[in-house]
Amino acid sequence: MIASFGATGVVALGAAFASLTIGQARESAVQSKRCGPEIANVGALKGAPMILLGELHGLVGVPAFAIDLTCRLAAAGQPVLLALEIPRQEQGRIDAFVASKGRAADQAALLDGPFWRREFQDGRSSQARLAMLDAARTLRTERVPVRVVAVDDSAVPGPARDEAMASALLAARRPNEIAVFLVGDLHARTKPGAPWNANIVWAGVLLRAKEPKLVSLVNRYTTGEAWTCLGNSPSDCSARAVKGRGVASAFRIDRLTAPDSIGFDGTFEIGQATASLPAREDMRIRR
Repeated sequence: MIASFGATGVVALGAAFASLTIGQARESAVQSKRCGPEIANVGALKGAPMILLGELHGLVGVPAFAIDLTCRLAAAGQPVLLALEIPRQEQGRIDAFVASKGRAADQAALLDGPFWRREFQDGRSSQARLAMLDAARTLRTERVPVRVVAVDDSAVPGPARDEAMASALLAARRPNEIAVFLVGDLHARTKPGAPWNANIVWAGVLLRAKEPKLVSLVNRYTTGEAWTCLGNSPSDCSARAVKGRGVASAFRIDRLTAPDSIGFDGTFEIGQATASLPAREDMRIRR
């Protein structure tokens, strides 16, 4: 078993529970106990039809936060689409793994995909990502309404990736489904432009145009390590010290009164930064 649902706290989701019967509310409370650590202030997401989690790749805590949040939202009674910055070409392997018993052979089949075997390991094909998918698999076996969809595209060149990801997410989403999109923090910006390109339009910009009430949160953590890449060569990627950008010691959400200058509506904190190495052991060696 790759992932574990330790019950360390239960978060009430306010109005989401209010619409449930007493029996359904009790069942939701039981399910939320299985989701993972408590997420402080999760009620700040009330009413959001779509949640963007703009991350630093290569951390243990971020995929854990994403699946914890997904689980809690689904336990409150609404189906959740977990959209990932993984090429759509891997969808068949993901579906097969999520539908499997999670055995060693099932895991090996998933990790045999090109995404997991890339020479350039940028932190997205990490052990933590694998654990997140295994957690989603467990939720599915417990009939928690969670779907996992890969929305990136390995055939689309860099400048067009954001439009492709936004379009894929919108096309995959079903009616009444909350979308949780785990993506690099640049792509989660909801205002266009960057210091190196004033005209760039991020996925978050395109998604907010379709879902004005979406909430985009940027990743925060305290000082530790992350698996990061300092260049474009495979040898540029390794576990490195990162300076903390947060203050919370555990999972937490904080909303701003208005979007900041680059379009984030708040932050999600994961506590201390801990590096997550590539899921495939043969991809962890510097080249």
